Amino acid sequence: MTAAISYRLATISDQDKAKDMLSVVNNAFLAEGWASARHFTKGDRLELKDIEGYIINEKQNIYIALSQDQEVVGTLMVEFKGDDKVYMGILTTKPGWQSMGIGGGLMRKAILDTQSLGYKTAEIAVVEGRGQLFAWYNRLGFFETGQEQDIYGDQFHGNHVRILTMEKQLTMTN
Repeated sequence: MTAAISYRLATISDQDKAKDMLSVVNNAFLAEGWASARHFTKGDRLELKDIEGYIINEKQNIYIALSQDQEVVGTLMVEFKGDDKVYMGILTTKPGWQSMGIGGGLMRKAILDTQSLGYKTAEIAVVEGRGQLFAWYNRLGFFETGQEQDIYGDQFHGNHVRILTMEKQLTMTN
């Protein structure tokens, strides 16, 4: 599994890969590993209609990582906000392909693309208490903003999580 990985924005021609993207997202969030969300969330993260929407939406897109055999092995959602800001989330890597640099590759591709479109800031949200994940995003140039948000819902163990915002300034030297 050390084959070359390609990274790109999903297009309308990738609708046949929507179920594969969904499988990567939902399985990655509940898989074992340092980036797993299973300790605070339960059930599926997305539905097929969400992925299909990202593929066709002009303001919310999904990047995909593809193996040499064109298997979907990673995803990253990017929402183009106003005020020169993009939100990046749903960064996932297919179980069995994790810790191979795929998440970082997806982030670097999305950052380069959004820089070239003139966006100045990338924003991400990380669940409080995920030290390894914060450190990983720090290495990519993201820093905590001090903004916090409490989110409530049945999909969370204890019906609650606290989200911390991180940002990265997008300059052409990053």
